[in-house]
Amino acid sequence: MTTTPPTSVVRSAHTLAIPLLGVLAAVQGSAPNIAATALVGASRGLDMVGGDQALAASMQTLAIAASVITTGLLADRIGRRRMLVAALVTGLVGQLIVAAAPMALVYILGQAVTGVGLGAVYAASFAYIQVLAAPGRLPAAVATFAACSGAAGVLFTFSGGLLAGVDWRLAFVLVPVLSALCVPAVLVLLPSVAPTVTEKRDVGGQVALITGMVVFLFGVSQLASSLTSPLTWGAMALGVVLLGVFVWSQTRVANPFFPVALFRRPLFLAALCAGFVFNFGGAVAFLQLSNLWQYVLALTPSSVAVWQLPVSLASIVGAIVLGRLMTRGMSPQTSLLVGGILSAAGFGAAFLARDASTPLACTRRHPHRLRYHRRGASVRHARAR
Repeated sequence: MTTTPPTSVVRSAHTLAIPLLGVLAAVQGSAPNIAATALVGASRGLDMVGGDQALAASMQTLAIAASVITTGLLADRIGRRRMLVAALVTGLVGQLIVAAAPMALVYILGQAVTGVGLGAVYAASFAYIQVLAAPGRLPAAVATFAACSGAAGVLFTFSGGLLAGVDWRLAFVLVPVLSALCVPAVLVLLPSVAPTVTEKRDVGGQVALITGMVVFLFGVSQLASSLTSPLTWGAMALGVVLLGVFVWSQTRVANPFFPVALFRRPLFLAALCAGFVFNFGGAVAFLQLSNLWQYVLALTPSSVAVWQLPVSLASIVGAIVLGRLMTRGMSPQTSLLVGGILSAAGFGAAFLARDASTPLACTRRHPHRLRYHRRGASVRHARAR
């Protein structure tokens, strides 16, 4: 990957190029949020049992984790613009499979295809920023990217929630429509960048990484069904072994596709921790709370879409403010520290909240809604039997 963008590429970039990258990231970011909002309806419509539901909820993220490094390398090899188009089409196909799924297995398969495609969309979009940003303007470009991603993500997530309130299948048509609109925009607004990787890469290591991630995360997903099942712990153990094989292989090949020596650098580990906090926080804020609000508080998907707005809107403000501060000299370390403190404070406030009439909800004051949840669970259990 090039560290300094060619001047010709920066000058030829359209003024809407960075905002478009933010919209592309929002397509990827809103897809799991929409899926979380529609999951309750999908699980009822497809009679999912506990293990199926856990896998359906996590499959898109699992596929992203398993494939994002490989698709990122593919983007460096064939060109990022071409990769973006292929990834958008892949995500489009995956969401249409989900929308038309006649059974849980097909739904899960569609989410896997979606994860591979849209994960590549985000990776290629974020990598494009470094190519398009003018010298010395990378923090400002990232802030613009994050703000556009957040704003578009709010719109897409909210629209998907409203559609899920009509029919859960309809919610999964939104991302294909957005992807189809983004393909010509990518071809028109983004400049072509020559591939940056040409040498042969270690295929065996990539296979070990993908297989290890899939097997390990499958085992983690089965914890929702049983904490003592041999399948759960056996899959997790096998995944760890395969990931160990991946690390070992990367230290013994001429052209490793992932520089594992990066794990010795404190700043890289800090960035990994920040990424974990971001993704974990997003999963809690959207996936877990969406299920809580629908199952326990009996909210409709459209109401859930409204209750999700505070998190989304606050993320936009935070991206703009921190982006401007970094442009004026704030270090990345300080930015990560401030973000971590604010995240901890937000989750602490949510933990202490006890008023179920607001998005900071708890079930203690609404036992009738808890009874509703239990009746709904009994009905679903009877249907599954």
